[in-house]
Amino acid sequence: MSWKTRVKTEQLANALVVLSSTAEDGEIEEIFVRHSSFKTSQPVKDITNCTQVEISRSPEEWKFVERLLPRKTVPIPLPKSEYPSGWKPPSGKNMSTNVGEINPPELIRILCGDLKITCCLCTCIEAFADKHLLVSPKDRRVVIVESLLCPTLFRETLAKALFQHFEVTSLLFTPSHLVTLCTLGVNTALVLDVGYQEAVLIPVYEGFPVLHAEIKTKLLSSVNGDGESNPAGLENLLDEIVEDIKVRTCFVTSLERAKKAEEGNAPPPPPDVSYSVGGLPSFNIPGRIREQAFEVLFQPDGDGNSIPTMILDSILKCSIDMRRPLAENILLIGGTAMTPGFKARLLAELKHLVLTSKYSSKIALQTFKFHTPPAKENYVAWLGGAIFGGTDILAARSLTKEVYMKTNEVPDWASLDYNRRDDEKISL
Repeated sequence: MSWKTRVKTEQLANALVVLSSTAEDGEIEEIFVRHSSFKTSQPVKDITNCTQVEISRSPEEWKFVERLLPRKTVPIPLPKSEYPSGWKPPSGKNMSTNVGEINPPELIRILCGDLKITCCLCTCIEAFADKHLLVSPKDRRVVIVESLLCPTLFRETLAKALFQHFEVTSLLFTPSHLVTLCTLGVNTALVLDVGYQEAVLIPVYEGFPVLHAEIKTKLLSSVNGDGESNPAGLENLLDEIVEDIKVRTCFVTSLERAKKAEEGNAPPPPPDVSYSVGGLPSFNIPGRIREQAFEVLFQPDGDGNSIPTMILDSILKCSIDMRRPLAENILLIGGTAMTPGFKARLLAELKHLVLTSKYSSKIALQTFKFHTPPAKENYVAWLGGAIFGGTDILAARSLTKEVYMKTNEVPDWASLDYNRRDDEKISL
């Protein structure tokens, strides 16, 4: 599918877009909603009844500085899932990989909080619709820009709240990596979403997807290790404060400086920065920490993976005819991708890795190109969802209220029931 959308002034639409990102344990702790006006040159039918929503985990990374901006950001806290009373995971086993050992009702309560999260969603959606949108959600179309890794139970809970409580006309779950390309007018790209909790890389070829909290941990442990400049209790800093330190003071260093530091020949560090936390005394963030906090993104983990190797391995897994177009159409999204020096360092790492013995015999690529999206990386997925919501294809691809009330199911890409041809389906 090719998106040739250009932002013009022919049609006006008010929309609400939802981007969903998940933690490793499948929990979504907070929802943040953005409402905005946008303009599109695509033919629009009944656009004033299109509503879109965006969900994310770390609003501290959002910065709105251009014309095509979300109008409002509304934090909506969700209850965290908890283990059943007295229940503990079996020794040495992970709850997510051994679900057969958990009672299904208990599993639902663990992951979604059962009715608790549904009631919270209904209350919060009603609050921002009345206070910020000043419209009734009833009989409106909704677009959910989600992560492909969003838990199925959360999607079903959100759909239940929107269809049964708010009686929306239709609902569409669309991958954030795919709709991001709507902002560029291209149909092939390697989309890398580098967020607060995780990095997700999805190749999109001809319009079809081809199927980091670690920074905070490294930064906090490094700051705590500097006993001369830190006040007592620094280890108890809130995640929001550590995230603010990362965004305001840290940067990605060059490949040359990183290599010298790795060899024990570290060059002179950048200057220290004084940082104040609320009413606490200000303390120094050493230049060494400012420079090294993001190195975790480029250092191999236990499996030998890093963000640069993720990109090259993903290209290798695609067909040969796809590799060059993908390498020349790399799109970075997510708040962490806005870090100063990130794009330049990633490009240098890619050019260095393709010359190593691991990749030189497999990839004959010397050119890597990055797109510059028309919006900031942290909300470009929202803009793509807003553009998609303004096209006439929305009604044809959405799940209608009538169909949902009959089946009580939300189509899921991970289920073969929705991804097989009619002649392949097995009737029981």
